[in-house]
Amino acid sequence: AKIEVEEGGALIIDGGHLLPKCEDMSWRGITLSGDGGPFVPGQSTYLRINPGSIIEAAENPIVNNSATVLAFGALISNSGTVALHDHENDPLTRFINCDFIRDSDYALLARPTENWDNQMLIDNFSGPQITGCTFNTIAHPIGKSNGMGIAHIGGRFTLSSSLIEGYRVGVNGNTLLENTTGRFTIQ
Repeated sequence: AKIEVEEGGALIIDGGHLLPKCEDMSWRGITLSGDGGPFVPGQSTYLRINPGSIIEAAENPIVNNSATVLAFGALISNSGTVALHDHENDPLTRFINCDFIRDSDYALLARPTENWDNQMLIDNFSGPQITGCTFNTIAHPIGKSNGMGIAHIGGRFTLSSSLIEGYRVGVNGNTLLENTTGRFTIQ
C-alpha cells in the first residue's frame, strides 16, 4: 500500500498514525509529485504533518518529487529513506522538532543481510530546513552499514539544533561545509 499525492494535491496528517495492517510488514509510504516551481496556495503540491503524527514501518515514508513538505513534531519510526528530489528553491520545506527513529523493530523489517538505507536523502533539492530534529538508529545486527543520518547530493539545506546518533555517517555531502549551517551534534 502507498499514498500518492498528485501535482496540485495536498495531504494533511493531523495527529494520525500511518502504519501497515500487519505488524511484521512494511508499506511503501507517501509519494508527492510537484512542478518544482514557487509555492502557490491552492495550486502547489504539499504534505503537512502536524504535531503528534506518526509514520511507521514505511519503505520510504516520504518521497518528495519537487513538492513542499511541512513537518512539525512528527515521528518517522522504523522506516527507510525520506527522499527530497529535484527542487531548485523551496524555502518552505521544513522538518521542525521531528524524530527519525530506528529501534530493534526496524531490524525485523529491513533486509537483514543488506546495508540499510540512509534516513534522509537530499537530492538536488535546495532550501529545506531541518531544525530541532533527532536522527537515531541502532547498529545493524550483523555488522553491515546502518546508513547515514542525512545523505546529500546537490542543492542546499539548513541543519540546526539537531542530534544525529548511531549512524555510520551522520551527514555526508558533496559540498558539506557550504550546505549545513547552525549548530548540530553528531554522535
